[in-house]
Amino acid sequence: MVGLDFESTSAYGLACAVAAAIARQVTFLTTNSHINLPNEISSEQFVAEALRARKSFDYRLQVTKDSLLTAFFLYVYYVNVKGGVSASILYLREAISVAQILGYHDTLTYADKTPAEVHHCRKIYYMLVVTERFMCIEDKLPVILDAAVPYPSLGDEEYAGLLSGFTELVKIFAIPDRRFFDKFIELSSRSEATGGAGLFDTRSQSVLRRWIENVQTQLEKIEIASSIPDSSKLNLLLSQHWMRSLAWHISRNNGLLLKIGNSNDYLSPLFPVKIAHDFLAQSEDLPIVAYESNGPGVSIKLLEIGTALADAIAEALVYRFDTNQAYGALDRIFKFISFLKNDLTMPKAEYERLYQLLCNRSMVVTSGAFITEVSEDDDSSRGDAVERRISEVLNGNGIQPNGMESNEIQTNGVEPGIQSNGMEGFDSNCPSPFTQMTLAFSIPVEPMHTSHESSPSLPNFETDVFM
Repeated sequence: MVGLDFESTSAYGLACAVAAAIARQVTFLTTNSHINLPNEISSEQFVAEALRARKSFDYRLQVTKDSLLTAFFLYVYYVNVKGGVSASILYLREAISVAQILGYHDTLTYADKTPAEVHHCRKIYYMLVVTERFMCIEDKLPVILDAAVPYPSLGDEEYAGLLSGFTELVKIFAIPDRRFFDKFIELSSRSEATGGAGLFDTRSQSVLRRWIENVQTQLEKIEIASSIPDSSKLNLLLSQHWMRSLAWHISRNNGLLLKIGNSNDYLSPLFPVKIAHDFLAQSEDLPIVAYESNGPGVSIKLLEIGTALADAIAEALVYRFDTNQAYGALDRIFKFISFLKNDLTMPKAEYERLYQLLCNRSMVVTSGAFITEVSEDDDSSRGDAVERRISEVLNGNGIQPNGMESNEIQTNGVEPGIQSNGMEGFDSNCPSPFTQMTLAFSIPVEPMHTSHESSPSLPNFETDVFM
């Protein structure tokens, strides 16, 4: 870096941070046939060089777009490193602070910028909005940023196919206001701590049910174009159905479920069955590399869908509803979880709960106790498709699942063709870090705004239950 000026050094630091994030992210791929990266320099060396570049000048005195992005990609790196959660949060908060100093949250800031600059800054801003809201809902931290400026426009993007997936992701994460989102996190935390049921009177339950139904309706309306890349499509599908599972869990934790045996109803104990079937059907043609390229957070999203299925089974047993389809969906989801799990984000207790539930089911069915529940539907063929995709990776490429170790857990027939790795080294208290997700409270139905003065149009919700 000898002889480099401030601008060049800043750009160099950013390049090293991006390289570190990419080098770390690709370690979650079971094969590098899709990405050809040199092995001479490690991700740790790239990070060290990025930090050295930052220290060569006082970056806090001259905040720029490059320093913002450098902090963001340092977040991406550290969120994918075991034990790096605290560092990742600090770097993300730094990126958010720089964005606010630069005025990216203020529509007036964009008045004197060129259309290209406006578009670029909006993309950066909403990248932070999406990332922060997932981090906050996972780590129970207050939200800072609002969806206060217009969304990036497809008309301004050179690679519209790539941005289409991002704009849909932004829609998922867009909410009425920060205060409402913070109230939701408060409600979620309170329901988890108290068991949830019985927190509201009859009137408040009615309002909250309407709110949940509105959330689920808006999530169901998300349309994902077939032309976007597989990794982006998987991210959108998984985020969409994970959030549907979270919304169902909020309903369950607050005693809002109704005795409805129809899995299509948002407030039915069996609604997670529909969520899982929708995800499996919509993602059936996506390759395993689409999952892996989204990083370790994918397994956490899958685990949430699986946990919702496990809870749906528990609820169904109370009401004596048929659980066969729930078990079938859980078996297929668990195959993905087992293949993709890692020692970075996977909560051991939840994983073992699903594993034991399926093992117990396998032994019960084998003994004949519930043999009458087993029906011949399309579950078996879909399960075969899941196994086939994973087997192509395992057998065709001669590789092992993520985190595979010698002390493998056998699944007693629950997972034919797959051996899951041991859970040693897993931190059951580790919060799930990076992915792009949060609960959607609204999706604008009108066209996206493109003028500098306009803001995203977000419908109003009845919020008296939260006041």
